[in-house]
Amino acid sequence: MASYRDGRVNRNLVPSEPGITPSYWCTWAAQNYAYGQGAETLDYQLLEGKQGALLARNALNEEQLFGEKGWLRTFYPGVRGDLLVVLDDGWDVPFDIEQQPDYFGCLELSVERFPSFTGEPSVRLAQLSRAVRNLGWKGLGLWVAAQEAAGAWKPGMTQEGYWRERLRWSHAAGIKYWKVDWGKHAGSPGFRRMLTALARQEAPELIIEHIKTIGPENAADGRAPQEFIERIAGLSAFAAVVRTYDVTAPLSIPTTLDRTTGLLASAPAFNGSGLINCEDEPYIAAALGCAIGVMRHPLIGLRPQGDLDPFFGGPHCAKRRLDEVVRAVRWQRSAPACGFSEGAVEVDERILWDEWTYKQGETWRTKLVGERLRQGAPARVARGLPLPQVAAEGEPPYVVASHHPNGAVAIAALPRTSPELGSYMPAADVTLDLSAFDSVGPIGVFGRYRSLTLQYPRSLRNARVWAQDLAADWCVEITADVELSDNRLCVPGKVISHIGIAGAASGDLSAPGMVLVVE
Repeated sequence: MASYRDGRVNRNLVPSEPGITPSYWCTWAAQNYAYGQGAETLDYQLLEGKQGALLARNALNEEQLFGEKGWLRTFYPGVRGDLLVVLDDGWDVPFDIEQQPDYFGCLELSVERFPSFTGEPSVRLAQLSRAVRNLGWKGLGLWVAAQEAAGAWKPGMTQEGYWRERLRWSHAAGIKYWKVDWGKHAGSPGFRRMLTALARQEAPELIIEHIKTIGPENAADGRAPQEFIERIAGLSAFAAVVRTYDVTAPLSIPTTLDRTTGLLASAPAFNGSGLINCEDEPYIAAALGCAIGVMRHPLIGLRPQGDLDPFFGGPHCAKRRLDEVVRAVRWQRSAPACGFSEGAVEVDERILWDEWTYKQGETWRTKLVGERLRQGAPARVARGLPLPQVAAEGEPPYVVASHHPNGAVAIAALPRTSPELGSYMPAADVTLDLSAFDSVGPIGVFGRYRSLTLQYPRSLRNARVWAQDLAADWCVEITADVELSDNRLCVPGKVISHIGIAGAASGDLSAPGMVLVVE
């Protein structure tokens, strides 16, 4: 097949304006990777828990973010306008601090870590916020401990007064997002509801994300715990965003997908209107209308010799799949994340099971080392659509899809994982029925297929078909390379695989991601 670059035209199927979805890049994974530089070995037992968090915390400072090779100067240059930056645990405490009640929850930018930002708390935050935006990012978000810092408490202050003051700082500084995590009040829905209500009064444009903490793996049976699903779904009744929380590679796809599916399926019972953030699984987010909490980053070669750096060299290879982030957030310009209860959800009864035996260095969860972990998720999930039909020889991929209220449609075929095969992509013929809709907008196609067939509501006999790598700014006509018959469009998998990575960065291993337009 000739290079599709030869037939490209000066037409961009991706909107030029940044999207409205509050997706973000979070500093936490980069913080965790930054410690240990120059050491001969890492003691993984020591690094789990408080010690590991302390070292990651110490890695967050002004030079790391804004220096000549700073993260915010070098990461994701093409989509910064689509992504907030969330500074994680450490931005508002001194160096070498464990989880002491005097500091966590103070929300005062650490002068020790950020010496160039001076003045009153709101002034320092405003300077930081402006510095982030000046580098092209959408705005600044903050990790927030769900507690009041004892050292910041003033005589006569009430809990409500404490948080009103900090919300006013954020409002004055133009802070866009609070990621409210662990802390004394982490398990209190009442506290989280109060915080959200106060924010609507004091900082109405501030988006507050709420969570329930959970380990990076699902329950002993490999499925998302029902208590976790119900607690998060309950928060969705008032939260602008709820997050599926931390996972561990290389089983992040089934763990995240099962949590996300559980939340979507529970929506009718809780009547929530907020968004779901499914953390660092961009293609799940793109295909199911969720926000993204990006963790991956391009840093390599900083850890001691022998460290496995699973996010670079293991079967998950997230550091070599940065284009997935670019494609997913650019798709969100056409199909912004949908509210929690938007669109009926269909869930396959069949559960697919992925497994992995962890080696030392592949996870910070030391109890998993040497264990064969099993995680399951539904084979198919559809939001606002009938379930896709999937035909595969042997094990199928996970296939998820959604219909956006604006008419856009997205579908993703997601890889599987096993100790024997690593991360692998089963070949599958996938059919998606769109015939119930009066009109169909652009189609976002993510992953690899043997073929993808779309059933349209009208005849396609005289149609023209255009396609574009979501990471590129040019498209090609592929009418001659697809099959059109009455209301059916069949796109061969090789076409998706060629076009979906046509604009890939050098060395990037991301699965294809493209937009398809039928005219």
